[in-house]
Amino acid sequence: MTRKRLGICGGPYANPYSLRAFAADARARGCDELFCLGDLGGFGADINALWPILAEEGIVCVAGNYDVAIARADPDCGCGYRDPTDNAFAQLIYDHTLATCDRDFAAWMATLPTERRVKVAGCDLHLVHGSPLALNDFWWESLPEEEHRARVEASGADVICCTHSGLPWRRRIDGTLVVNVGVLGKPANDGTNRVWYAVVDLEDGRADATLVALDYDWKAQAASMRAAGLPEAFVETIETGWWTTCIEVLPPAE
Repeated sequence: MTRKRLGICGGPYANPYSLRAFAADARARGCDELFCLGDLGGFGADINALWPILAEEGIVCVAGNYDVAIARADPDCGCGYRDPTDNAFAQLIYDHTLATCDRDFAAWMATLPTERRVKVAGCDLHLVHGSPLALNDFWWESLPEEEHRARVEASGADVICCTHSGLPWRRRIDGTLVVNVGVLGKPANDGTNRVWYAVVDLEDGRADATLVALDYDWKAQAASMRAAGLPEAFVETIETGWWTTCIEVLPPAE
């Protein structure tokens, strides 16, 4: 019998407090390996605080659009927003992150693959940031069935794990287990301070996943953001659990 339990997170968004809490919680739940699906920067104040945590905890990373942009010093994050208000807030925090990110850390980001395909416990596991179609694809749970199937068919894996949208969900689509693991960097627009990640269990070709609501020191994160002079709109999301920025991208169902 071959069995593996994986802890998989998305979008730390320069939130070292939630990243540290994720590693501790996932290890306590018996996870053998830890993965992060990218977007290390954005939203929070101190992206550099993530690097030692990633190294100490042995967290294996996939690059998100943010990491690719920071590594290349692109003019924007490549987040895929279309609304002017969304883009204005995204540009503000991207400029902060690019200006403060250690260039050695950025060079490390440049070495990360934008997807990982691994065979674990008899399962073909596909780790992506947005979806198998695009790095910054928003894979919403409310997408029409044909759009879900197009993403699953583009992969062909037994299990696909993604992030980017910021909202966790899981379902089986034509026999493939799809898990949007959520993000660690901010709450899931649900009125709580918690953030989300996934525990994925793989055993002899079978897969299941549990979405985990994670408590962390959100007060410390909010204080660090205020100290850095970031907009109160960002801090308000950390403190209240409701999104105040980049909400125009949400589909009606979400």
